[in-house]
Amino acid sequence: ARSVAAHGVVAGCEMRGDQDGADRRQCCWKHGYAHASCQYNPAVTALVVVVRDPYAWLVSMNKAPYDLATKGVGSANKRQNFSTWLRSPVATVPTTVAADHSVQPLYAFRDEHSDPVALWNAKMASYMAAAEALPVVLLRTSDLYNLPRLEATVGRRLSALGFARATPTIAYPPFFGDNESNPWAGRFSRAKLEDAISHERSKPWVHAYSREDLAYVNARLDSAHLSWLGIGRLEAHNRMVYEQNG
Repeated sequence: ARSVAAHGVVAGCEMRGDQDGADRRQCCWKHGYAHASCQYNPAVTALVVVVRDPYAWLVSMNKAPYDLATKGVGSANKRQNFSTWLRSPVATVPTTVAADHSVQPLYAFRDEHSDPVALWNAKMASYMAAAEALPVVLLRTSDLYNLPRLEATVGRRLSALGFARATPTIAYPPFFGDNESNPWAGRFSRAKLEDAISHERSKPWVHAYSREDLAYVNARLDSAHLSWLGIGRLEAHNRMVYEQNG
């Protein structure tokens, strides 16, 4: 796994590794696209792709956006109505924090999409395309809370690729106390893990969607991407079940 520095650049990545299309692919940026021509040192042996359920991702993106159309006009717009935001254009220009703490552009290319669903589709398309040239291990965020599933996917796949096993089966690292928990430093407490599992199972994000919102999103999500992830469309009746169980 490669670390992502505080300034948002993936460690060991050659910024101009794909000269014929570096701007469009946005190699090295943590919100960029996956592409087989992005150059790393040492070279990439396998690409582990962790993808969030698009319905949950959209709600999270609305709360903490990184796109210019939302974030760039001031903090008030971060609270833009979810339904309106779903139907609005999004655009990103990768930036990094320089030594003098100023924000500088990584690439000149402005990545624009008709709405956030189109952005999610574009990122998924890049992962699927990369899988044609690189060994790809696909994970859903929900898989991170299921050790047997992790072993069946990541463990066996990486073993088949020749990676040495530190433990016979995949296990969580040692837990820290609640007051020492810091996800940015890779320190997690058991209580925080249990909270995350509870959040994943209860799906509180479902309440953000109206029936009209679900219809809008479902009409635009790419079926091939959902099939690759093993995720079905969230229909209105399923949303009501989540609300009742919540």
